[in-house]
Amino acid sequence: MTRLYVRLWILWVLGCTIGTPLAVLRAQAPNHISYAGTLTDPQGEPREGPLNLTFRIFGAPVGGTPLHAQTIPNVMVRKGQFAVLLGPFTDPVFAQGGGERFIEVQVGGEAPLVPRPQLSSVPYAQRTGSVDGAQGGAIQGGLSVSGSVGIGTGGPGASLHVENPITYNNHITNLLLRKTSATTAGNVGAGITFQIQNELGQFGSYNTAGIYNLYDANGNRHALALKATASGASPMNTIAYFRGDGNVGIGTITPTARLHVMGSTANTVYAESPVASTVIYGRAAATSGEAIGVRGDTSSPNGWGVHGVNSATSGGEGILGTSYSPNGIGVRGHNFGLTGTPIGIYGSAYGNGYAGYFSNRVQVTGMLSKGGGSFKIDHPLDPANKYLNHSFVESPDMMNVYNGNVVLDAGGEAWVQLPDWFEALNRDFRYQLTCIGGFAPVYIAQKVSGNRFKIAGGQLGLEVSWQVTGIRQDPFAEKHRIRVEEEKLAAEKGFYLHPDVYGQPETKSVEWGRHPEMMQRLAEQKKQLK
Repeated sequence: MTRLYVRLWILWVLGCTIGTPLAVLRAQAPNHISYAGTLTDPQGEPREGPLNLTFRIFGAPVGGTPLHAQTIPNVMVRKGQFAVLLGPFTDPVFAQGGGERFIEVQVGGEAPLVPRPQLSSVPYAQRTGSVDGAQGGAIQGGLSVSGSVGIGTGGPGASLHVENPITYNNHITNLLLRKTSATTAGNVGAGITFQIQNELGQFGSYNTAGIYNLYDANGNRHALALKATASGASPMNTIAYFRGDGNVGIGTITPTARLHVMGSTANTVYAESPVASTVIYGRAAATSGEAIGVRGDTSSPNGWGVHGVNSATSGGEGILGTSYSPNGIGVRGHNFGLTGTPIGIYGSAYGNGYAGYFSNRVQVTGMLSKGGGSFKIDHPLDPANKYLNHSFVESPDMMNVYNGNVVLDAGGEAWVQLPDWFEALNRDFRYQLTCIGGFAPVYIAQKVSGNRFKIAGGQLGLEVSWQVTGIRQDPFAEKHRIRVEEEKLAAEKGFYLHPDVYGQPETKSVEWGRHPEMMQRLAEQKKQLK
C-alpha cells in the first residue's frame, strides 16, 4: 500500500514567494496552487518513476462529491518525492466562505490514499491584488459595501461620493440614483437635485427631479416614474413613466406599447439629423403575418395617416416606397369608404407636372376615366430631339375594332376568318369594305357566323380592305357599362374637372368641391414653396 507524506506549500490567488509585501504586487494573481509530497510503498520504501497521479478536492475529510478533479500523467517521482501545479480553479472550489477543503491523491488505478490532508493557505495569500491600495486589478462578481464609498475622495460624505465628474464624451452615462423609503401606495421617494456645470464652472438652470418607485395598494412595485419641475415650484410633472411590463410612456401614465408618446404640441415626436441618414427607422422582422415597419393613423376627416414632405428646390421624393420581393408592392393605397367617391391613391401636380408618372407597364383592373389620351413616343424620324403624339380613338360604346385585307377568288368571293373568341366577346357588328386597285360592287354576302364572314361581288385577284367593329358583351362589360351622360354629385355641382378651359379659377375644380379643407392646405403649401 502506498503511503503519502505531505510537505506542501499553497500559493492560492497570489503567485509569489512567502514574505513578498502585498502593497508592491503588480501582476494578475494566478489561479493555481503548488502541491508537493512523498510517496512510499507498504514497506516504507520510496517510490520511483513516472506515475499517473489524480488529485481531488473535497469539502469534507470523508465522502462527498469532489469540487475539483484533475489527473496529471507521468509525474516524475524521485526518491518518493513529487511536486505538481494544480488548477486552474473555478467557483465554488475556493469561494469566499466555502469552508474547509481536503485533498485526495490517487496513484494510477490504485485505491485513493487515506486520510485526506486538509489544505491551508500561507499568510496573507487570501487577500487579493485588487484591494488594500494595490494599483490595478479587478473584482469579479458583485460587491457589497456596508459603509460609504468614495471615488476621488478619501472622506465620502454619502453612500456614493464622486468628487470628480462622471463623464463619457462630456455626457453623464449609466448613473442610477435611488432613494428608498417605505413601500406604500402611490409615489414614494424624495426628489434628487441635479445641477449642470460646464468646464468653466458656470452653472446653468437646474431642476428638482425625482426617480419615483410607484406601488399599488398592496405595496407591490410595478413601475418607475421620472418627475421634474422648476426649482421650488409644485406640483411635479411626470416626464416619463416606466411600467413594470417594459412599456414606457411619455406624456401618459398608461403606456400601451414599448414606447407610447402622448403629445399636446404640433409635433408629438420630432426627430432631426443634420447629416445624410435615416432619421426614423421602423423594421418589422416577422417573416409571416401582418408585419408593419411604419404605420400612420388618423381619425381626422382632413388629416393624413402619413404625410411626407420634401422641400428641396430640385429633385427628391415626399414618400418613397420600395419592395424587393418578386411579388411585392412598392406603395399600396386603400379606401374602404362605402359611400361618396372614396379614393385609394390621390396624386396632383401644378402647371405641366405629372400627377402620376409610371416608367413601366400600367394595369387597371377596373374602369378607367380620363379627360383625354394619347400615345407619346420618340419621333421615328428624329428620336433624339422630338416626340410624336397621337390621340386615342374615342367612342360612346365599349367598341372593339378589327380590320385587314383579303384577295378575292375566281368567283369574286372571299371568306374572312376571325379569332375563335370573336363572337363570345362581341355583338352588334358593323362592316366596311374598300376595293384596292380597282372597283367592284363588293358586299357582305354572309354576316359573321361561326367567327367568320363572306365578301362577294368582285372579280378574281381584286384586293379588298375590310373593317368590322363590335360592342363588348363579356361579363365585366355587361356589369360596367359606360354612362354616356350623368349628373354630377351634390358636392361636385358648380365645379369643373377642368376649370381653366371654361375661364374659371382653380378653386372651382371638383377637388375643391370634394375636399375643400385639404385643397386649402395644399394651396397654402404651394404659396410657401413659391
